[in-house]
Amino acid sequence: MTGPQAACAAGVRGAGPCGGAPRRRLDRLTVAEVQTFLNGKINGEEHSIGTVHVMRNVLSAALTRAMREEIISRNVARLATLPMIDSQRNQPWTADEARAFLRVARFDPLYPAFVLLLLYGLRRGEALGLRWVDVDFDEGHVNIRRQLVRVGKDAPWAGEDQGRKPLTASPRCRP
Repeated sequence: MTGPQAACAAGVRGAGPCGGAPRRRLDRLTVAEVQTFLNGKINGEEHSIGTVHVMRNVLSAALTRAMREEIISRNVARLATLPMIDSQRNQPWTADEARAFLRVARFDPLYPAFVLLLLYGLRRGEALGLRWVDVDFDEGHVNIRRQLVRVGKDAPWAGEDQGRKPLTASPRCRP
């Protein structure tokens, strides 16, 4: 949820289109309204539970700020309940599973990127941002200097300077 959406969900006047959130004065916003809004995001619009947790956190931060400024007396977003995020869903692969994947992907053009992702824990954008100039074959280092990030759903990838994150190549990977 972006700043204007959070402000709109919180009922801030002049926040623009609310995307289905009720426009309410902050001091009249109830737990039931916030709960209904969040439930609608999970059930009606089929957002992931993690995304809706982020929405609630943004709204809660805005309401906490309003509390500090003495606009409201309680943060109703903190009182809304959400299902727990399923931590079992994102279990890392075992070594055998990783080996099996690499065996199957051996002839894929992205195989070198898969190896870097699995062996060094690179993020997708870091692996895609690598250039030949980042590889030091003499020292056996790979320098992560930038990553590619998607700017929007339809936007191309853009490079972003990340400083320098050297990785030492495994002896088995050296020429």
